[in-house]
Amino acid sequence: MALTAAEVFRDNVTAGVPSSGIHEPKKSEIRTLLSDYERTLDAALEGAALVFVSKAALDARLDHPANTSAWVVGDAAVANNGIYAKVGASGTGSWLRVADLPYSFIIAEDGGAGTPNAIVATTDVPVSGSALVILNLFETNTGSPVTVSFNGGSPLTIKTASGADPVAGGLTGRLLGTISGSSFVLASDQASAAIQAGAEAAVDDAQAWAEGSLPGGAGTKSSREWSEVSEDWALIAQGAVTYNRVSVRGTINGGVGPYDVGVPIGSPNNIDIKVGGVIFDHNLYTVAGTTFTFLADPGGGQPWEAVVQSEVRQLGAVSDGTVGYDELTPEVRNSLGGASRPTGRLSLISGVALPTSDVVGATTVYYTPYAGDTISLWNGANLSSVIFEELSLELDNNVGHAGYHQQGEIFDLFVVDDGGVLRLGTGPAWSAGAVAGSTTARGSGADSTEIEMKRGVWTNKNDILIRYGSGLSDALAVPANRATLVGTFAPPAHGQATDSLDRRLLSNAYNAAPRPVLRRDPASSDTYSVASWYPVNSQPLNRVEVVHCLSGALDEIDATILVQNSTSTGRNVELSIGETTTAPYLDAMRDRRVVINQQTTLRASYRGAPGLGLRYFHWIYQGAGADTQTWYLSGVAPVGLQGAVLT
Repeated sequence: MALTAAEVFRDNVTAGVPSSGIHEPKKSEIRTLLSDYERTLDAALEGAALVFVSKAALDARLDHPANTSAWVVGDAAVANNGIYAKVGASGTGSWLRVADLPYSFIIAEDGGAGTPNAIVATTDVPVSGSALVILNLFETNTGSPVTVSFNGGSPLTIKTASGADPVAGGLTGRLLGTISGSSFVLASDQASAAIQAGAEAAVDDAQAWAEGSLPGGAGTKSSREWSEVSEDWALIAQGAVTYNRVSVRGTINGGVGPYDVGVPIGSPNNIDIKVGGVIFDHNLYTVAGTTFTFLADPGGGQPWEAVVQSEVRQLGAVSDGTVGYDELTPEVRNSLGGASRPTGRLSLISGVALPTSDVVGATTVYYTPYAGDTISLWNGANLSSVIFEELSLELDNNVGHAGYHQQGEIFDLFVVDDGGVLRLGTGPAWSAGAVAGSTTARGSGADSTEIEMKRGVWTNKNDILIRYGSGLSDALAVPANRATLVGTFAPPAHGQATDSLDRRLLSNAYNAAPRPVLRRDPASSDTYSVASWYPVNSQPLNRVEVVHCLSGALDEIDATILVQNSTSTGRNVELSIGETTTAPYLDAMRDRRVVINQQTTLRASYRGAPGLGLRYFHWIYQGAGADTQTWYLSGVAPVGLQGAVLT
């Protein structure tokens, strides 16, 4: 079998196996390979192959039969050089480039047009993976990685034979390599002098590190200093804890539950539940005592498994020294998670983090422990986790007070440390700021509620006034980043808040959960035959309202209605959902039907992230423009708007 360039100049002793070692090409194999090339070239010349110095000269000679071969070897456009085949009969057709010129070696020159670490080289013939490239360097590299581009092509990353990036100063003089994908692979590793110099420098650094004299920033430490750090961590570990876990199994046979696991659970964060092999998100169930309850029936007959974190034990305690989480000191509890995402939820019912009933016109907002009882606050240098008990905010309806909770505005809710007292309060309305906002976008600049991230936690970007009560003086000036965002609400009236099936006007920045939504019209039917979009039953309030604190929250809304035409003639009618307007959201969300004089069900849906602030999902329909269409607003089908929003 004839030798190939890929075999003779392979990277490793065993091709494709780096662990077999670096392959050094044998001169005898190189001579054999080059002899094969010479024979091929001689055969081509004997076969009267044509040779041209430019592609233009070749294209001018169409007086050759089909399949005649020809070479272009001297074109100024490097890509034009190669082996061509004649297409079409003599006197017609064209020449098609079919292969590279069979050169064993291609000389590439680095004329200095690039940089030491981004080399630009040129060749007289196109480079390819079938030929060795000899690259004459203009200057030594000063860094790593290093790239090379040939003839204006895409940059190729230079790799050593072992697949490593070359060290700074390691590429000098002349390089020999091949093109492999997006890399230019050298035929050998770097010069041993460069490797030796790097090793010697590493020895010097290691010595300096051990002695504590390594130059660098304030974060560098010697081995002695790291020893002192480990001693500090040993002291912290004395307050660390371990967890005991209990696994309980059962079968879904009682709908949503409750299901008893036999040990106190504490919070949804302390239990992991798997049904039919699928792990359920913590937002999909509630816990009480030793039981958990699903928000929706997962389906009867399926096996479930619950893993409960049943107790917390401090390291170093004797075997009977188990303590409950609530019995740990605040310092130890804080050390469990350090600074982390806020763990509470906003609610309009005291002590209930995830209400299941409507609350309309509430005058107090609560921040209640949910996944835990810590909140992270920025102290000017770091985030610090603070343990909290339920916080509350009495809403302000006095128009004479700065920052009162005005109908038609949107407010962010923050938690702030007021001299050691945690307070829940609101910042400026979204409309305030050097750049005014709206109900769908926060204002920005001075005196706005603009927010920014501090190590994973949303905070106030600017100095703001926090209102933490309904009294005239219940306001606090807070520096930038010292208030942690926990959510947003839209007052339906001055000094009020609502969280109901058709008005989800309270949104959580963290621990958001799917909340059910529902809107039905109390009327039994309505007639509407105009061929234009309109709210169902001429009611603009036939909609669901939702507020989103942060972008990206996904909402799912379905619309259903029954319709009947007055005659047996088929008429086109439509049902859709309007997102913030009474126009259809997307064509794909409509339901178009031809109806006659019998009831037909129409269904439309919305699946998406509507964006920030106050959003509306309108229940809208369109008549046929002929005959009379009767729309039934109650019936067997679940008529109305319903679904779930993430708040």
